[in-house]
Amino acid sequence: MVGLCIGLIFSLYLATIDVGTIRGWWHLIPSVIAIMLAAALAWIGYQPDLKKNALGKPHPKQPRLEDVEAAAQYVKDKYGDDAIRYFQNALLDLASYLVRVDQELSLNGRDLFTTTTLTFRYELHDDQPKKNHEANGADETRSLAAKSVDVAKIAKNDRKSILLPIVTARKGHLFDNFAARSSSGAKVNLISQYEIRGLLATAIQALFTQHLTQADGNRASLTPDQEQGLRDVMNDVLINAVCFVGNTPSRPGASFTLVDSRSETLADIDHKLSQWPLLFSKDVRNKITRICRVLTYNYLIVAEMTQPELGNFVVSYEHMVTSDLMRTKREELLRARFGLDPVTIDLPVSRAFQADSFHLQIQAPPGQYVFDHHLEELGSRNKMEQDSFENAQPIRPYMRLYHEEGRSIAHLYVRRQGAHPHTQLSTSTSSPHVTAPSFKSVIRFREIPPGSISGIALVSLMTSILIMFFTFARSPFNPTGTFQGAPALILALPAFVAAALGRGVDGRGLARSSLTVSIALGIVVLNSLLSVVFYILNAVNSIPGNVTVTLSFLPQSTLVSTNGLWLTLGLWSTATTIFIYKEKRAQTNYYLNMLTRSAVDNKKKDLQNDREAT
Repeated sequence: MVGLCIGLIFSLYLATIDVGTIRGWWHLIPSVIAIMLAAALAWIGYQPDLKKNALGKPHPKQPRLEDVEAAAQYVKDKYGDDAIRYFQNALLDLASYLVRVDQELSLNGRDLFTTTTLTFRYELHDDQPKKNHEANGADETRSLAAKSVDVAKIAKNDRKSILLPIVTARKGHLFDNFAARSSSGAKVNLISQYEIRGLLATAIQALFTQHLTQADGNRASLTPDQEQGLRDVMNDVLINAVCFVGNTPSRPGASFTLVDSRSETLADIDHKLSQWPLLFSKDVRNKITRICRVLTYNYLIVAEMTQPELGNFVVSYEHMVTSDLMRTKREELLRARFGLDPVTIDLPVSRAFQADSFHLQIQAPPGQYVFDHHLEELGSRNKMEQDSFENAQPIRPYMRLYHEEGRSIAHLYVRRQGAHPHTQLSTSTSSPHVTAPSFKSVIRFREIPPGSISGIALVSLMTSILIMFFTFARSPFNPTGTFQGAPALILALPAFVAAALGRGVDGRGLARSSLTVSIALGIVVLNSLLSVVFYILNAVNSIPGNVTVTLSFLPQSTLVSTNGLWLTLGLWSTATTIFIYKEKRAQTNYYLNMLTRSAVDNKKKDLQNDREAT
């Protein structure tokens, strides 16, 4: 960068000095070099190099079985049986315990603030298998607990609390301004990852052993080899998948070959459990693999709350999403280059089918309304309609949102239909797995007309009038002309611009405006600057290209002498003004027609409801 600057200065110096010994076109070489260096400086720019300041990738340590067992023993000693069992049920069968999800979002400049409120059902059921043969059951329990955690033996203590998994997030992701609160607004206690590791050990134990219960309620009898095999599978999942982050050597002898041991471990679950087809059917193996995969590639945020009375209780969490995560479309990337705020939100909706009902609402920024709200497939731009959820299991959900109603708040409502899982909470394996296509909610905002485009249209009109005045007034081309005060109008142009901007455009409003408004404002400013440059050049030396224009639309044909460059600029400026006013009129008519149509439709619905009620 420094070398380019020095070379540019030296080239400019050689291009300006008079060297009498140089003949021919050789004296143009320094000028050409200066132009090339200037273009290189403008293109390259300043690129900071902060790689040497980077912390680098973390180096996770593979946990030992003893560490996981110690964490499991720690949570057993600290929390009661009810707290751990509720955590297991809510984690492994969330659809049976999550009643409602309310997600509220607001866009403030370049940041998106989101608050998610979770309403849980608090009902405890003893999901542990009954043991008619106490001796055999005790021997089996001691056998399985030799190298893993047995939830049935967790002793209760005086701690009246429950453990609640409130967030499942991709490992490595850090939330901005995250806070979890109770229904009273007070922050709740978030337990440490060490304790969560112990809870995961108990959850994996429950996930594998809950399927050993037979139809008569008794625990299936396992041989010592089967017990050892099942214990090895559980420990392998804990050590090499759920409780481990990162890559490990593929085998001890190939220390330089790194593979994802988590993928290998998850791929072996189905194969290892298939040796017990009577205990672990294909559907059960798929369920275990699916849950282990989620727990492997995601981490949990678990809250400790005071044990409520039987019924429902509420917990919420809030965080901020930066604008970088919202700029997923080319239009948003282009808006970022112009310094504009994002107006499109691509929001993955991951909790829509986790609860009995889901409600999403997004508040539009001040001065804007919801222009478009639709659903798209996650990972693509394919639009989704009601028929896209026809094959959702166990039953097609009820879904609705507002479309083209000009509201300031976007809504998405999803409700589960048919039999609800909570009607069969007595067994943790009875609720069906909810399968539905993954989707995202796409919301696009637009300024409430007339908005910023009104002020820009006024600026464009003033600029066009001034340019057309100089085009035909002949003052710039004939110093002895009548309009000697024309330069005063040029000097007053910034005043017109400032007055118009102060009336219709402010900084925040312009940042939320459309790309059309931003580009139109740039064109208006460019037209104004070109008119000033033309006037200065004409004052120094007459601009070539004078033409004579016949104004045939007048009663008597009139010949007007003008300049081709001024005439081109005047026509271009006039066309720009016409386009801006056309865009302003189109946006205003669309918005008003949409409000009228929405009001008429709502009135018809109210009349229909009144007739049906009577």
